[in-house]
Amino acid sequence: DGFGWAARSLEMAANHIVRVVDDPGDDEARYQMILASCLAGIGFGNAGVHLPHGMSYPVSGMVREYCPEGYLSDHPLIPHGMAVTLNAPAVFRFTGQASPERHLSAAKLMGADVRDVDLKDAGELLAQVIIDLMRKTGMPNGLSAVGFTPKDVEALAAGTLPQHRVTKLSPRPASAEDRSRLCRRLRVHGGNGVAGRRGTAGMGTRRCGRHAGLGRGGSPGRVRGALLGRAGNPALHAGPLGVGPMLVVSPPPGGSGRSLPRTAAAESGRQPRRPLRA
Repeated sequence: DGFGWAARSLEMAANHIVRVVDDPGDDEARYQMILASCLAGIGFGNAGVHLPHGMSYPVSGMVREYCPEGYLSDHPLIPHGMAVTLNAPAVFRFTGQASPERHLSAAKLMGADVRDVDLKDAGELLAQVIIDLMRKTGMPNGLSAVGFTPKDVEALAAGTLPQHRVTKLSPRPASAEDRSRLCRRLRVHGGNGVAGRRGTAGMGTRRCGRHAGLGRGGSPGRVRGALLGRAGNPALHAGPLGVGPMLVVSPPPGGSGRSLPRTAAAESGRQPRRPLRA
């Protein structure tokens, strides 16, 4: 049952992700986040993922100029985990009616008081809990904050249609019209461009370039640095995939951390073949 793994990882991540952002030197919180990412992977390896994941592909694929502060990239970039997270609040409002008890369970695991919540409000509650975490970690305020406008809605919705592998796992079937409505939610809350955290400016946008430094003040770059370790060790590269995988990034090029061994396939740009299972 994938829910047990995902539930444990969700609780662990909710309890530690803000600690990691606030203090990258908090080794216990970093350890808990890395362990949570492993448990989440086991969970969705069994149960799968659905609409937030499927809707993320066109978001990342249609990026124009956006590049998050702290990412060493020479091209526009919306990280996969960020793209999943930006879609999550709208999706859970939509799917809440299909399994309200499960949505309330997720909200409770993330710290919400669900004792007096009506089942019909389960999806909204989970959405608000996620938005609160987005604010605390400096995530962008929805698709508009990463460069999308109402003119992009139909293309974003159309980009989800081929993703049957994941979208058909949604607890509530989503038609093309439903996906368009979900994409029209260009902001996740009523604030301005970024979900600023604790008096900081939140996560910024910059032009991409190889000389940009690691982000500060709640940027994903700061979160990345916290998970990679003070030396940027790629061996610690991980993210809470089952809870809005906003942290899944590659280690910085030319970083000072321990390098991983390169194979002939990696040198040639090809993916190494995996052994066949019996």
